[in-house]
Amino acid sequence: MEREKRNIVIIGGGAAGLCAGVLCARAGLTVTLLEKTEVCGRKLSMTGNGRCNLSNLRMEASCFDVAEGSLPERLLGRFGVQETISFFSAVGILVRDEEGYLYPVSGQAQSVTEALVNAYLAAGGNIVYRRQAKEILPGTEEDGSRWTVRTAGECYPADAVILASGGLSGPKNTKSTGDGYYIAERLGASVTQTYPALCGLQSPDALLPKESGVRVRARVSFFGEDESLLAEERGEVQLTAGRVSGIPVMQASSLVAKTLAEGRRVTLSLDLFPETEDAAFAETVAGRIRDLSGIQPLRTEEASSGESAAKPGTLGGFLLGFAHSAIHHIILERYALSADTPLTELPESRLSELLHAYRNLRFTVSGTDGFAHAQATEGGIALSSLTEELELKTAPGVYCIGELVDVCGRCGGYNLQWAWTSAMCAAKALTSG
Repeated sequence: MEREKRNIVIIGGGAAGLCAGVLCARAGLTVTLLEKTEVCGRKLSMTGNGRCNLSNLRMEASCFDVAEGSLPERLLGRFGVQETISFFSAVGILVRDEEGYLYPVSGQAQSVTEALVNAYLAAGGNIVYRRQAKEILPGTEEDGSRWTVRTAGECYPADAVILASGGLSGPKNTKSTGDGYYIAERLGASVTQTYPALCGLQSPDALLPKESGVRVRARVSFFGEDESLLAEERGEVQLTAGRVSGIPVMQASSLVAKTLAEGRRVTLSLDLFPETEDAAFAETVAGRIRDLSGIQPLRTEEASSGESAAKPGTLGGFLLGFAHSAIHHIILERYALSADTPLTELPESRLSELLHAYRNLRFTVSGTDGFAHAQATEGGIALSSLTEELELKTAPGVYCIGELVDVCGRCGGYNLQWAWTSAMCAAKALTSG
């Protein structure tokens, strides 16, 4: 049994691969890590806007999109947040709690990458850069290995292989091109359909703000073509020309991608008063109409061309302060109204309808920002192809971890936690006994 665990090859030097490498090397195994680029942890060093959201104290099954079974939940119960904090403490990274979101005290994602690389090398691990694995083949009698990892020009014998080559997200910056899917498929694994996850959405709506756009807090609802509710999120949303983004949008992006891929229409709706109950909002609307609708517009000679378009007695003046001016523009255009329209020309029912439109501001969704701008991949190596230790059932001794596996978490440190959890699981399997 000891011979089977002596020589380990890890494919991929990202978060999961480095974590597994540290644990295996510290356990005394001979570990070689193959990284296709010139540096390890490129994506890890960019995560969390450069701050690295390592994990989250709220670690629940509902925070992950899992197509089949409860394996991720069971693994998170064995290798969870506390184990992650202990692991990073052991490699020199102190962790800080920011309202449940866990970050390195340094505030630098790069420090996490460097600490992992340093800990791995200090434990005797070897990194071979610019080596892209092509396939995993059965070992030969000549070298006595169980497996052979073939690259473009060399072969690396291994008693076990950890496949941690990542998914498809962010290929421009990370060179993640889904190599591991093809490698695993050749070994008999099933690979589910992949979609970009945690990215912005595209919209053809011509009224979206130009240039820098606008940020608003909103309840974001996503509807199918039959008006069925697909998902609902809350938080800050950014509207720019051709795009709607922000964390609430990113959370639902993979579901939107799936729906669009099926040929179904998706509409996004913004409620700009997400914390206000319907009755309270109706009272606010009634009060606004009562207080402002009776104001008479200024006579032409009283108005100055240098003054704001939001003049007293006009729709512009009536809407002033109700929401962002860019939102007013969208609403007025959709109702074919002008900011200069005198309030006296509109009945109270029309004004009420106009204000209620701020609770259902809709945009057609035409697509996602794609894998190039996605933070994660939905889909991948099917959990049904893996054992409880994340070992390929059709290729004993080959383990699949990280984003490569069909487990996708929400924004907030969940995908990194899966990277650490899956790495700990594979490493434990290889170092126990």
